[in-house]
Amino acid sequence: MRFRCRYPAGTQVLELREDETVGALVDRITGIVGRPVRVLHGMYPPKPLTAPLSARLGDCPNIRSGDTFTAEITEEQKASGLCKHEIPSDNSCLFHAVRYALQGRNPTAQTTIEDLRRAVADEILSNPSEFPDALLGKPADEYCNWITRPDSWGGEVELVILSKITGLQLVAVDVRTMQLHCYGQGRERVYLLYDGIHYDVLEDPMTRAVFSSQDETVERMAREFAALAHAASEFTDVNGFQLRCDVCRKGLTGQADALQHAKTTGHTSFSEYTA
Repeated sequence: MRFRCRYPAGTQVLELREDETVGALVDRITGIVGRPVRVLHGMYPPKPLTAPLSARLGDCPNIRSGDTFTAEITEEQKASGLCKHEIPSDNSCLFHAVRYALQGRNPTAQTTIEDLRRAVADEILSNPSEFPDALLGKPADEYCNWITRPDSWGGEVELVILSKITGLQLVAVDVRTMQLHCYGQGRERVYLLYDGIHYDVLEDPMTRAVFSSQDETVERMAREFAALAHAASEFTDVNGFQLRCDVCRKGLTGQADALQHAKTTGHTSFSEYTA
């Protein structure tokens, strides 16, 4: 498959096999620019690439040989000094984000998303006093069965546990409130950009995502990135945003409504829309 890549210094033709992944395409585009970028797809106008990074190019109906991709360095990246590494939107974004950070710290790490989900469940079952049913919102065994499913979203409980089992301090950078929420006491820190429904990873231009927890310069840059993203309204109000189920097209309001719909129907694919 041949693609045209537009980037700040010019254009270049890329050739990839159909059995290569979307992630491999993004890596090739990033390699041309020499720093993390936002990849846009199409021409008039180009839109953010939304296909899962793990998907094979030949299996993506919206990606065809001859398509154009644009490497965009966002204003947030230019202004703050940090870049956003975009994580797949597949209901496992928190786990993907932590796994990405672990691989950056140790490229040979073989930790899978399933490993992280199972580790969370094991920690809950091993420490009932720390994670009582009242905190979980349901019986522990039921919660553990739920969190090990690939379509279950991770949240604050998972941040606490993932910080503990990885030894990393996980910092949720909330775009809506522009607040930083720290989990754990590790000497190394990972900044997770949270827009209300999704986690991405903040990294420096050398794709380093793990920093010293004492590095005040990086913390300042994370706050600046959040402020710029907030000013651009790159967040979702989970209590009032409008969603539509991609399966049955039912209109929903807020995270709670979406979660209830998922529990009732088994549908887990949603898109935001303006009513």
